[in-house]
Amino acid sequence: MKIDIVLVNFRCNKIKLQSCLNSIKIDTDVLIIDHSHDFTLIDLIIPKNLNIKIIKNKNLGNGAGINCGIKNSNTRFVLYLDIDTILPHNFFEIIEDSIKKLDDFGIIAPKINHFYNDKTIKKRGNLSLIKFYYNKFFFNIFLRETNFENIKQVFFVSGSIMLIDKKNTYEKNIKFDENMLLYFEEDEFFHQCFKMNKKIYLINNLIAEHSDGSINDKSLKYECFKKWHWEWSKYYFLNKHYNKTLILLVAIKSICKFSLKTIVFYFLNKNKYQIYKTRLNGLLSFYFKKKCNIDY
Repeated sequence: MKIDIVLVNFRCNKIKLQSCLNSIKIDTDVLIIDHSHDFTLIDLIIPKNLNIKIIKNKNLGNGAGINCGIKNSNTRFVLYLDIDTILPHNFFEIIEDSIKKLDDFGIIAPKINHFYNDKTIKKRGNLSLIKFYYNKFFFNIFLRETNFENIKQVFFVSGSIMLIDKKNTYEKNIKFDENMLLYFEEDEFFHQCFKMNKKIYLINNLIAEHSDGSINDKSLKYECFKKWHWEWSKYYFLNKHYNKTLILLVAIKSICKFSLKTIVFYFLNKNKYQIYKTRLNGLLSFYFKKKCNIDY
């Protein structure tokens, strides 16, 4: 079985990237989609089983990078990895076995350390309680039991490691929404999948590592950049797929909370003041139709 692998670079931590590459134990092409246009193989020891291809791409976000990788891949199955992930030694054996068992799926994913709650997976397919019942009522979604041990159908998996069947997604126009620069792009992609009945499966007995920090930037400026996009993308996603009036009420509550905290932290903590001011700005920017800012 042949699988192309896609990673998206934006000022990445090369130590974490090295660990990720070392954990890939098959002969394959690795497509590194370079959004910061500064990526080189200097300081990296490329495993002999990997053929690295660097593709320069306009930075429209991680989802756009994955789209670019899928478009440039030569295999039906494409494995997306966050740069700060590490695969277990038996990853590809279990994935190949799972592909043979399952049919007509959109995504297969392993468990990620400390990410999943087994009760939530069993009852609600890993969705929050509110989203699950909203989707059940308005979209008539439901979970199906599989006949295979350790394989569960879910509605949501960690976006850090995803095996994507592009025949059942990309070629059916299920793609990542490139209006979203950061955050919620996988939620939106998964939502398209379950609305078109393209199943998402979680493999319970396959656990990978994700350290949640592929970018080497701990500055307040970057933290504010992330918070702005968290709020903008959150309301973009919710307004695209859920009742707009209901979401507006949620937004008004958040606006009041952020405004109050902005005032309080102006006098108590300048860093938190900047963060809550940025969150408020991101939320309001969505409703005032301000486009995402790419640079920070």
